[in-house]
Amino acid sequence: MSMLLTVFDLLSLLAVLSALWLAAARRIAGLRRDYLWCLIILLVVLGLNFLSNLLDNSGLSPWLERFEDYPGLLQPVFWGILLMSLVQDRALRRTELSEQRLRGLLDAMRDGVATIDPGGVFRFANPAAAEILGVAHGSLSGRSLDEFWLATESHTCRMLPHSPGQDYSAYECGIRHGSGDSLVLLLQVSPIPGQPRQRLLFMHDVTPLRRAEHSLQQAQAQLGQAQRLEAIGTLASGIAHDFNNILFAISGNSQIALDTEGLTVDARESLREIDTASRRASDLVAQILNFSRSEKSRTRDLLPLPVVKEVLRLLRSTVPPQVSIQLSHDESTCRIHADPTDLHQLLMNLCTNAIQEMAVEGGTLRVRLECSNPPPTLAERGMLQPKPHLMLKVSDTGGGIPPDALPHIFEPFFTTKPSGEGTGLGLFVVSGIVKRLQGQIEIDSEPGHGSSFTVWLPLSSGAADADDAGPGQATGRGRGRLLVVDDEPAVNRVLALMLGQLGYKVTTYSDSYRALSEFQTNPEQYDLLLCDISMPGLRGDELVKRIRSVRPGLPVVLCSGNPDVLPPGSATELGVHAVLKKPVDKPQLADCIAEALGSNRAQA
Repeated sequence: MSMLLTVFDLLSLLAVLSALWLAAARRIAGLRRDYLWCLIILLVVLGLNFLSNLLDNSGLSPWLERFEDYPGLLQPVFWGILLMSLVQDRALRRTELSEQRLRGLLDAMRDGVATIDPGGVFRFANPAAAEILGVAHGSLSGRSLDEFWLATESHTCRMLPHSPGQDYSAYECGIRHGSGDSLVLLLQVSPIPGQPRQRLLFMHDVTPLRRAEHSLQQAQAQLGQAQRLEAIGTLASGIAHDFNNILFAISGNSQIALDTEGLTVDARESLREIDTASRRASDLVAQILNFSRSEKSRTRDLLPLPVVKEVLRLLRSTVPPQVSIQLSHDESTCRIHADPTDLHQLLMNLCTNAIQEMAVEGGTLRVRLECSNPPPTLAERGMLQPKPHLMLKVSDTGGGIPPDALPHIFEPFFTTKPSGEGTGLGLFVVSGIVKRLQGQIEIDSEPGHGSSFTVWLPLSSGAADADDAGPGQATGRGRGRLLVVDDEPAVNRVLALMLGQLGYKVTTYSDSYRALSEFQTNPEQYDLLLCDISMPGLRGDELVKRIRSVRPGLPVVLCSGNPDVLPPGSATELGVHAVLKKPVDKPQLADCIAEALGSNRAQA
């Protein structure tokens, strides 16, 4: 029986070792090892009991007694193997648990982690790495990092997989996402201890951050532009009043001189040029106010050809002798709906830029005006309707525009000219005018071969209004006594002469307080008040209120170099008949005064 017990011990040890081997090999997936051991030991015990009974009845006991001493000798070996197996199994459990934790951590990370070989081939990648690169999880293994570089990526980024990664430096690199989008990734390559043929690659997507920074830079640039435009608007508003007063003195005196008898033809032509130039200067001041404060333009139906001819006539007197000007146009009478000043300034800016490009080497400025259909590309993109438009093309034979400057030429304050030679506002104003007129502008420029600007403007179906290229003729004589108040003596003198030629009796004052005092002395002697708005001391609107408190029915006309200083609705509340903007021409002044006096007499 002792022999059988020895056999039992031997077989028990073998069974336990078999259980350990099965557990270590994980033959039964998903079953806890404790349960596996218990099951195997139970089966072994039951089997040994059956085997013991079988041997007792088989007559083999004498033969088995010969091996009675061997189990005792082998027992320490078996117990040693059992102990080693238990230790290895415990270490294996810890290793597997550590691997599970590490894999869970890698799977939960939002940054990409991968291992690559020196050739940049992926050997392992967590789900975040696959998601960042835009590929399916598990498909990165065996693929090369070279597949994802942007075509323009730097040599430094391309060499990252080949570097030993000892400096632990991070680099921003451009990557092509699986969808085709461009990404900016922060990449870092680090060595793996004990694995010289492997690199650890970290990826962090900084695309949203870079886009946010770009948006912030754009917002800051737009804010800077807005602040500069606001500064221009403030400056323009500040100088508009005084500048228009000066222009009114120039244009007014020229109009007065034009009515003088005995002028030669040349003298009369020179006076008309002075008057036209002063009115255009006033229009430019108004245009600066328009684009800086988005004011409404005075649009009407007009024929563009007279405006184009006037611009070129003005340019010919100042263009360098080495630059020639050519105008070509069809015979159609197409009309557009625009402010003449807008069209004048648009063409003036384009031509001035072209002339400046050819100022040194010389060349030819070509202006083409015609009615035609826009190119299919503009119509197909919905930028213009597929029907006839006015085409205004300005071409030069200068040096052209650098390719890197083309995307920026319509930005405010951008200029390719040397410092002090350009404001950067010319083409910006052109772009604003074209947009306001619901048109489009095309650019064709080749360095060394000149540039062409083609403007497409929609046509108007209405009849063109009378041309306003010059002052009209005042007809008829007025009667009545007018009180004129302006803080500029030169303006008072011009108004007195103009109104005197029209038949009115005029009393002028440069001091608004003195004018009020004189009016209060004899309020019935005046038939109309004509006064400025911005004056030192007592402003024009305050003067109107005080005069109206003495004589409510007195007709009032305001005349200012910058009427916008008057709050909206104030003129209506004051009962002002009209608000004129300096410089005002003689016919306009005559019509306004006559209308105000006639309306008042009709009511009386």
